[in-house]
Amino acid sequence: MPMLRVLGFAANQPFSYPYGAFFDYLREVDCSDVEVYSIPEGSVVFPKVPLMRVEGPVAGPDGAISASKYCFMGGFDATSNVLAGNLFGIPLRGTHSHAFVSSYMSLDEIPDKVLRSKDGSRVCQDFVADSLGHTSTRHLGHEVDAYGIGTYLVTCYSQAALGCVFKLVEINSKPRIKLSEDVAKVSIPCKKRCFRLYGKEGYPLVDIMIRESEPSPKAGERILCRHPFIESKRAYVVPQHVEELLQCYWPGRSDLLYHVDISPALKRSAEEINPSMCSWNFLKQNRIHP
Repeated sequence: MPMLRVLGFAANQPFSYPYGAFFDYLREVDCSDVEVYSIPEGSVVFPKVPLMRVEGPVAGPDGAISASKYCFMGGFDATSNVLAGNLFGIPLRGTHSHAFVSSYMSLDEIPDKVLRSKDGSRVCQDFVADSLGHTSTRHLGHEVDAYGIGTYLVTCYSQAALGCVFKLVEINSKPRIKLSEDVAKVSIPCKKRCFRLYGKEGYPLVDIMIRESEPSPKAGERILCRHPFIESKRAYVVPQHVEELLQCYWPGRSDLLYHVDISPALKRSAEEINPSMCSWNFLKQNRIHP
């Protein structure tokens, strides 16, 4: 789907008022320098340790497209997924990214402090959405106009979904944080590096997060490790081995060519299926470009 078409669709939605300048920014944004860091696949991780770090223009991954589509087919009224609304003509309602709010440094930066529709009206409705299920709305104690259901609707309840989210933690070298009455939902600000500290017998002792500007932990040096939210939980550790967890998998160079090696067995299988389309030259010309 061409980006300009998606932006044109989003810019004509009621929620877009009065953020026209933001859509102008999106039309000119250059993502060629985006960098992606990730913990290697199959690694054991702990809560609050970032699984992935994405550096670049403010944006988010595409997700829940099929969920939005089939829920609408099943009788739901709308979706909060803008791309799904553009692709399938589904009305847009509901929540927005926390990064939208936390990207502002002060109230003075917000163009209009009153939520308004594109036609200028200021009529708002009570909308509830926070891990809601078919029974969790009974305790609210008051009426609401609408509520949104996501996780409990499109995942198997008996096999709990992994609660992974993208959060804005730094913008223009300034830390950002999401605040919540639920401590588990409070994000840890700043661009971070993550390390695993190992003991004498080769077993991991603790994972530690530091700001990118801080010196890396070193083997043999005494380190004070603190729990991010429980002040009483702290310990000194002298690691014998230090492993950095986040590795760069997308270095953000637009001229980078990713070389793909094709095994002889795979080449033979492809040529047996379709010699004209699966020749070595054809496969070589279609290597992966960022």
